[in-house]
Amino acid sequence: LISIMDDNTTAEDENISDQTRRPSTLTIPHSDNS
Repeated sequence: LISIMDDNTTAEDENISDQTRRPSTLTIPHSDNS
């Protein structure tokens, strides 16, 4: 159970980082266009 929980935490952490980076990149070009 501990292993599964650890895996889930890592996957969530990676997903958050990826999602946070995506919007950041989208915001940069958006601001430039504005």
